[in-house]
Amino acid sequence: LVNEVKSHVEDIRDLEFPEETNVVVITKEWVLKHWGPPPTPSKEMLYKEIVYKLTFLVPPDFSIVEMEKRWTASFMAATSAYTLYIVKENFNVEDPTAKRALAHELTHILQYHYFKPEYPKILDSKLAVLALIEGDADLTADMYCNLTGIPPRPQPTIPLNSPYIALQSFPYIYGESFVKQLYVKGGWTLVNEAYQNPPQTTEQIIHPEKYLRKEEPVKVTLTVNVTGDQVYVDVMGEYYILLVLALKVNLEEAMEAVEGWNGDKVVLYRNNKAWTLYWNITWDTLNDAKEFYNTFIEALRNIEAKVAVENNQAEIRIWSYMVTVTLNGKNILIKTISTAE
Repeated sequence: LVNEVKSHVEDIRDLEFPEETNVVVITKEWVLKHWGPPPTPSKEMLYKEIVYKLTFLVPPDFSIVEMEKRWTASFMAATSAYTLYIVKENFNVEDPTAKRALAHELTHILQYHYFKPEYPKILDSKLAVLALIEGDADLTADMYCNLTGIPPRPQPTIPLNSPYIALQSFPYIYGESFVKQLYVKGGWTLVNEAYQNPPQTTEQIIHPEKYLRKEEPVKVTLTVNVTGDQVYVDVMGEYYILLVLALKVNLEEAMEAVEGWNGDKVVLYRNNKAWTLYWNITWDTLNDAKEFYNTFIEALRNIEAKVAVENNQAEIRIWSYMVTVTLNGKNILIKTISTAE
């Protein structure tokens, strides 16, 4: 079965497989043991969890370890270098979607062999590169389905009821449409070239024309006077901000509010028993900044925050958080303080 699918993938992608391709069947238990999160989160995982909470992606009771377990346990198949892993409990050889999954995963082996993609540490950039990788694999898999008469998969949608899974799902939701735009414009040659000049932001994935015309965000700076240790820095990106809003207002309104994103920077500080987060977001125009400011405040009101607004500044109380949102020209500065747990 693997060899049959491999032959089609070679023809579609116009790339030959290396001889050292391996296939290993594993169990879900093995997956969780080797690829799942540790029982106790690392400092890096803990800081991410706190950032996700203090930026209002997830509620205060969110557990990154539990959600990582759920995400990892859902794998049907996966690859590492030249090895294809098939998860016994999740892979039904009689199901046509299993062949599609094989075509998808086999494409990853080609990507590793020919392009050796690198994964940035910055969240927004990492999601963008993953969207190129997964979008390439999904387009190849769907071409395989069309070629062999397998019904195409339904277009994936954002799982708004599970924000962390929605974040992880970005490459699978937006990746294929991005790669398809490249393929239509320049065939596999342009797709292959994208690995040498990968997309930098989720904005470029959502709006492929911005990638094609090399439109990049500004590098946002953040100068604050704060007592404490800086423990985490990241760029969250357009898609992340979309999720923060879409969970609290309707998706269409959220999409309109984030379209003018032009860069952001988040920094987390720890001072004794308190966490302080600063999130500076810059926008294309004054109107874009104002639209996000109003929508963000509306979103927090919808989850029962107490809000007082005066002179382009909102003071907000929600859960155990004290939040200040300041509109200053094209910039929005969000400051969130919470007791450290």
